[in-house]
Order: sequence, then structure tokens, then C-alpha cells
Amino acid sequence: MIIGIDASRANNNQRTGVEEYAFQLIQNLKILIPENIRVILYTDKPLQNELAELPMNWTQKVLKWPPKRLWTQFRLSWEMFFNKPDVLFIPAHVAPIIHPQKTVMTIHDIAAVRFPKSYNWFERWYSIWSAKYAMKNLWKIIVPSKFVKTEIISILGTKNQEKIKVIYHGYNKNYQEKENNKIILEKYNLPKAYLISVGRLEEKKNTVGIIQAFEKLKMFSGYEDLNLVLVGKPGFGYQKVKKIIENSFLKKK
Repeated sequence: MIIGIDASRANNNQRTGVEEYAFQLIQNLKILIPENIRVILYTDKPLQNELAELPMNWTQKVLKWPPKRLWTQFRLSWEMFFNKPDVLFIPAHVAPIIHPQKTVMTIHDIAAVRFPKSYNWFERWYSIWSAKYAMKNLWKIIVPSKFVKTEIISILGTKNQEKIKVIYHGYNKNYQEKENNKIILEKYNLPKAYLISVGRLEEKKNTVGIIQAFEKLKMFSGYEDLNLVLVGKPGFGYQKVKKIIENSFLKKK
């Protein structure tokens, strides 16, 4: 049996949330998939660092030639036309038009519908088209929460909803190590008591809502020492985030 995995989104040193999801899944599948199953990682450039450390039954296949903009639809589809694996897994949003009958894809969200201004016209169209295409044509769809499943069904319709499977995100066990936590606290001069939100500071991530919730929480006794840590780059709607922080009575917290 041959399993193919699109590793192109995982193959970056500085990864976004979806890219980190793809990276961690691949790294853990290296442990879980037995030796009698062959695995091929498809990528647009040679694998880097830990991702390049492959078990004996794993290989990488670098699909180099352009175009880079639509690598999935042109280059990966071309590969699928001539060399289909038994199962193809797409961990990041977009499946190739040409694919094996048993193709599995993760849809992380359909935020382009709810927050259209956060995307340019092509990203918005491509994201929505991809979700619709997957629902109609792919074997199985993975979503990270019941909420996303409900969103997909309510927006795209109930047809083929049985193919949607909720598989929750895992977590990085390194964050359980107290010594690592101590190093992070000292490096970033963080207080011991804090809530943390990791993600772009923008409307789509509801950063303003997080700040407002924190302000309400601080009104209760027992939370005097609690701080809010926001980790992420500015995104669409950041000016609202910046304004509410500057005007907050808890600005120093």
C-alpha cells in the first residue's frame, strides 16, 4: 500500500498554524505508520531539517517545475495523473483536481465566507471553491471541531455530510515540561499568571473579543495578578485591536 502526503505546506522553517498542523501530523505519522506501508511526501522543494529525517519506508518526491502559484492544481495533479498513490492526504485546504479515488483532505475553516474582507478576491474564491469541490468529489474530509463541521453543513449544504469526520487537534508535549516554561518566562519577561492567545492579531481571530473578555474577567476577585499575552503578527482589522489596547484601563496588563 502506498500513502501520498502533500508536505509542501509543512516544509517551512517559520510555520503558520495550518503549516504547523501539517508538520506535526507528518512527524507523528512517521511513528504510527507500520513499515509494510510505503509513504511518499510530495513537496515543491527539498525537505528541510527534521522533516527530511525519513523512516526506511518513506521517500520524498520533489516536484519542482512551475507554476508556483498553482502548484497543487498543475504540478501535483500532473503527478497524480501518472503516479497515483492508493491514498492521498492533503493536510492543508486545497486538493488537486486530479487525485486518487481515496483522497482525504483537512478543511480547517471556511473563514473566507464569514470574513471576506480578510482575503483578496482570488484567495476568497479559491478557498470557497476548494471546500465545495472537496465536499463533492473527495473520499473523506477532516475538520478540527464540531463547529467547523456545522459551519460547512450550514453554508455548503447537507449533501455528502457523512464524509466529514471531526478529528481534534493534538498538542505539543514539550509545553508540559516545567523547565521549558521557566526558560520562556525569563526570555520574554512574562509574569507567572497569564492567559495566552496565539494567532494573528485581527478581526478573524476575534482578538478584540479576547481583550474584552479579559477586561470582564479582571473585575472578579482572585484574578488581580492575571495578565493577557497576545502572540502574533498584525492582520486585517489590527487597527481595532491596537485602539482597544491603547484605550483599555488594563493596558499595562
